[in-house]
Amino acid sequence: MTRASGARRDSSHNSIHPGCHVGVIWYILRTMRINTLVVIVMLFATWFCTPLLAADGDILERATISDTSDAIVERVIYESDGLRILGYLAYPKSAMHEDAPLPCLMFNRGGNRDFGAMTQQRAIGMGTMIAEWGYVFFASNYRGSEGSEGEEEFGGADVHDVVNALRIFDQLEFADHDRIGMWGHSRGGMMTYLALMQTDRVAAAIASGALSDMRQIVKDRPEMEEHVLAELVPEYEQHKDESIDQRSAIARVDELPKTTPILIIHGGSDWRVQPTQALNMSGAMLEHSIPHRLIIYEGADHGIREQRDAFHIEVREWLNRFVRDGAPLPDVTPHGA
Repeated sequence: MTRASGARRDSSHNSIHPGCHVGVIWYILRTMRINTLVVIVMLFATWFCTPLLAADGDILERATISDTSDAIVERVIYESDGLRILGYLAYPKSAMHEDAPLPCLMFNRGGNRDFGAMTQQRAIGMGTMIAEWGYVFFASNYRGSEGSEGEEEFGGADVHDVVNALRIFDQLEFADHDRIGMWGHSRGGMMTYLALMQTDRVAAAIASGALSDMRQIVKDRPEMEEHVLAELVPEYEQHKDESIDQRSAIARVDELPKTTPILIIHGGSDWRVQPTQALNMSGAMLEHSIPHRLIIYEGADHGIREQRDAFHIEVREWLNRFVRDGAPLPDVTPHGA
């Protein structure tokens, strides 16, 4: 695996390779005059079993795929529920020399299977942009997608691949694991909502073009049920209502943390995920006193392409406010004159 020249080693590269264990064990066992055959068997077991000891979120492999004057982008393999999951890491070129660790952003991609997957080209483009904002960036390809083991469940156990990936930042000495933001688009917005129900590590989140009501999606786009849910969700036909509600943040708003401000952004002309989903999600958040902001861009499509610059400015300012600068939560209780 390659690294940028002159890069300072981080904790993931300080882990001892199984080969080092083997050398030490060989010396100890031979010093104790233990039978050579026994020694060989024990060395063999040590070499092949050590990788099995990896914990969720452990970095297993890293390789640099882009090294420019502004940012470094890496291809990463990490552990999640015993699976090898592909992800992409990016950070400013100056990160190795900063006096303080940098804030972090976990990005959750949309689509399903290989449609919408985080390709190497896309990771370089988006990762470099986020790195230029001054953040350490990581994006997972989830299980069952290109480069990852396992089977996709479209908002089931694959949510673990997001939550477990938060530990990536813990292993990077230039990343501030106490300042983490999360941004998900489309299906990634659903993954963001579901991940927030499982962790309190996220300081602020963005859900753009987010799928928050699976029941509404099935009604608006029956093909989503036939070609996505029925094909990807385990035992979908036997547990249809339960599976739909499990993947619908609108049905589980009370499980969202009240300490993570959420920016909801949607295109007013989005046909893939109707903007009413954003409106209804905002209404439910108001009822549960969850700090959030709602922005709907008039005439914008699912990718919010017509307002891309304004969209990214809002995302960046939200992250800077609550993640980078640690601004206090807004007062969401009724008040004022």
